[in-house]
Amino acid sequence: MNISEAQAELARRADAERRAAEEAQLALKRHITAVADVIRAADTLIAVLSATSSREYAQVVDGVLLQTRQNRHEAFIVMTRLNPDQAWFWTEEWQAKEREADADETAGRTTFHATTEDFLAAIKLRQPAIADA
Repeated sequence: MNISEAQAELARRADAERRAAEEAQLALKRHITAVADVIRAADTLIAVLSATSSREYAQVVDGVLLQTRQNRHEAFIVMTRLNPDQAWFWTEEWQAKEREADADETAGRTTFHATTEDFLAAIKLRQPAIADA
């Protein structure tokens, strides 16, 4: 094998490695998305079941609630392994805050500021002592 053939072979191998790395990254992103979907679905089901007050179905609801919480916990463990730097985002507490923020936005309890200056001016109007600190 001459030098140009060796260089071509190295280039082919490097390209194959790059493609394999890209495919692995895409697979990881798909897996993270799937686990996130499981966590969100579990959180929704937990909220619905927790609000259920039927005595007739209490035992069934409690069983499903327990299983759903267990499934959510297992999905969270998977998420911490797939994406440890972002695991905090998927805690039950943080997701509850995310749902609260989504509800606030849906209900129109948010404000948009086009610029940093607009944002700071709005803060100053609401709480002058804090804005000046």
